[in-house]
Amino acid sequence: MIKNRTSLVLAFIVFVTVVCLGCSSVPSAEIEEFLAKQGFDAEVSHPSVSVWESQTFNLAKKEQWEAKSRAEVPNWSGAYYRFTIVKESYQSQQDATARLSRLREKPPGLTPEDDKAFPLREGFNMGNEVYIVSCRVSMFHEHLKEFTRELEQEVKRGRRVSVNRNPTSGWSGLAISRRVC
Repeated sequence: MIKNRTSLVLAFIVFVTVVCLGCSSVPSAEIEEFLAKQGFDAEVSHPSVSVWESQTFNLAKKEQWEAKSRAEVPNWSGAYYRFTIVKESYQSQQDATARLSRLREKPPGLTPEDDKAFPLREGFNMGNEVYIVSCRVSMFHEHLKEFTRELEQEVKRGRRVSVNRNPTSGWSGLAISRRVC
């Protein structure tokens, strides 16, 4: 009886270990904390993986944040920084690395407006995950690069850190809302 329980416990530990190998290395809450410290309102969603993404990149799942700065862009009344952050999860680190090398590969069926904005993206990978940050306004591309570098540093640390921003830079405060998927 004790031997059976020991075997059962070991089997459970092996099962949990195998399942957790595919778990996110950085919890979504840490991404949300990063956005908060950067001064963005954000909505998180879990869009389904398209057939093209699955067949082309072997994408397993993804999470997406639509982020908007709470403060206006300096010297541009009524304008706000808006970024889309997508965390893509793959079965292996090799799949993630291969995906990152094809970051600017366009999916089929883009509208002319989406086709024009598609190159405005940056990304990095950590383990079996790829993080893609994009925007639709070319004037924001330099800010997008800085934002992506800071997100990458946060993910690499894998823990919450304080990010101090100059309030006049247009980034302050946050509210997170969750969409029901």
